[in-house]
Amino acid sequence: MPYAAGRLTKICILLLFFAASRTCATAEAATAKSAYNLYKSDNGKFKFSFEYPPNWVVTDEILTNNKNSLILSIYLPDPQGEDEKRFAASIFLWIMPTKDIGGRYQDVTEKADTYLRGDAAVVLNKKAIISDAEGYEIMTKRATKFAQGPDNMQNNEIINHRILVEKDKYIYNLNLSYRASDGDKFEPIFQRLMDTFEF
Repeated sequence: MPYAAGRLTKICILLLFFAASRTCATAEAATAKSAYNLYKSDNGKFKFSFEYPPNWVVTDEILTNNKNSLILSIYLPDPQGEDEKRFAASIFLWIMPTKDIGGRYQDVTEKADTYLRGDAAVVLNKKAIISDAEGYEIMTKRATKFAQGPDNMQNNEIINHRILVEKDKYIYNLNLSYRASDGDKFEPIFQRLMDTFEF
């Protein structure tokens, strides 16, 4: 019987350890989720929300040449850049009207075609849904050069990952831009924004 009692004690300890581990994991997951900020548009014309990292900055402006358009910038400032407009990565949300209400493009398909016909290499092109709006997911790659110093130009590849959807006669154009080597850092953030985007 002492053996059975000892074995029962070990089982109880293991169960308690397992329960404690699950509690810690749940707490860590909750903390990670709450670490993101929630952005809610307070613009009377456009109502939407999404989550973004706390160390990123969000700014918005109504375009002066078209009062029906809105540009939202979600960006990570470059810690090595003295210029505040120099980003380590950026996500732009450009909301533009369709031709029916004074815009340039007939619909989201026509706007998506402009990226597919561009000179950047198309890496991805497929249907997409954000919240309840349908559209396209397009990823392009372009070679470029960055100045690492007055006499030091380095070759880089820039990735543009775009989600374009149409909602209530407006085209929502989400665009993540980053150096190709930084994809593992920034793609999960873009995915989180898309997963939490709601109209």
